[in-house]
Amino acid sequence: MRRITILSLALVALLALAAPLAAQTITMPSGSSFTGGPYTLGGTIQLGSGGTQLTNGIVKYSASLTPTAIGTACAASGNGVLCTQSQTFTFTGVQTTDTLFLGNSPAPTSGCPMVAWRPSSTNTLQIDFVVASNTCTPAAGTYTFFAVR
Repeated sequence: MRRITILSLALVALLALAAPLAAQTITMPSGSSFTGGPYTLGGTIQLGSGGTQLTNGIVKYSASLTPTAIGTACAASGNGVLCTQSQTFTFTGVQTTDTLFLGNSPAPTSGCPMVAWRPSSTNTLQIDFVVASNTCTPAAGTYTFFAVR
């Protein structure tokens, strides 16, 4: 009898480990938060009843960049209008459907701060810099972005 009980318990444990993960729902009271992470959830994540589902969560991308000098296409025209100039950089893994948020970047160079970014093609990020002075070179260093999918 004892041998059958131990074998039964072992079989139940094996089946529990082999069972596929089902969709997970987390219900938290208003004002609650997770603390002490990291946390890993399987499946799709959705915030709120009408929120967009995050199919692959949040992905971090970092790259060491050395932007080139930008010119004065419209800043020197004397009309008081500032313009931007774009440069593209490789961020392996970035997808055109990603929504990107800036994590960290080097301190901006006076006269040409970064003002916008977007995935312009697969593995390529376009960064726009303001042209506020005659000629300047945007700051070199590590740029970190987070992609929400």
